[in-house]
Amino acid sequence: MTTPQEWVAGARPRTLPAAAAPVLVGTGAAAQLDAAHVGRGLLALGVALALQVGVNYANDYSDGIRGTDLERVGPMRLTASGAARPSDVRNAAFVAFGVAALLGLWLVAASGTWWLLAVGGLAIAAAWGYTGGRKPYGYLGLGEVGVFTFFGLVAVLGTTYTQAGRLSWVAWVGAVAVGLLACALLMVNNLRDIPTDVLAGKRTLAVRLGDRRARWSLRRARRRARAARDRLRVRRALGAHGERAARAGRGARGDRAARCARSCARARAGRHGDARARVRRAAGARPVVLTRQARVSSSRALPATCSSGARSAGVCSSAACSSVGAWSSWGAAASTIASS
Repeated sequence: MTTPQEWVAGARPRTLPAAAAPVLVGTGAAAQLDAAHVGRGLLALGVALALQVGVNYANDYSDGIRGTDLERVGPMRLTASGAARPSDVRNAAFVAFGVAALLGLWLVAASGTWWLLAVGGLAIAAAWGYTGGRKPYGYLGLGEVGVFTFFGLVAVLGTTYTQAGRLSWVAWVGAVAVGLLACALLMVNNLRDIPTDVLAGKRTLAVRLGDRRARWSLRRARRRARAARDRLRVRRALGAHGERAARAGRGARGDRAARCARSCARARAGRHGDARARVRRAAGARPVVLTRQARVSSSRALPATCSSGARSAGVCSSAACSSVGAWSSWGAAASTIASS
């Protein structure tokens, strides 16, 4: 008799935040369009969580009956360990898919986007076909394609569309970023399972690339996800400061205001990540202790970003100028530590 604790462990609750992330990003994109809806967001969250639990049970069942999970490490496998009968695990997956279908039907009815029923059907079919069926695409090295499509694009864009009725560039950039992070999570798991997947004949992308190139692709996916995040920050900063610069006036005064707005945006979005990376690299060799020399150097390195014309035009607020000084302080501190 399978205990409730074993069923919970088989559902792999640690994977649920990865299912909730695209819904949060999609709701944030809808809020950027002033169209966020709490009720529809909760319905989308229920669909995502139910699909994730269904995928976990379906993978447990399919990999268990194929013998792929006999020598696995990581979370508990109900089928391979013999804690539950394979038919019970399969039925649990179908129940989770049914819950996702009912919540999805409710969401589609509330938003009036009936054509999304076809997308939901494809999502359930993809969830089962990842490791189930005669030719599971997860065994062919196409798992990352399915994860990027359904846990990235479909989840984020679908959440935004059911709330706002339209899409924005914020939703698209967020969908790509979340999809890349989901691929990175899948690659981490497949890297761990390379030895057992090779023996079981499971040709995941990590197996096809090999350990070294798989780790390189993982780092690249993470960098691109961070680049998408930084692009959102730059566009948001330029959007706020650019409008104020346009209203500041024409001629040299307006030009100085526009230049100041762009420099503030770049400083807020770019220097922070680069400076923190330098600090981390320096901290690998010695503890990060900001000495008096570092503090003095950082205070002297504050750039005079705001021109008199921009300051009189009211373009650069005190918060924006203080953020530029903060990022510059990080860079000066990192340079002092690295050179010492």
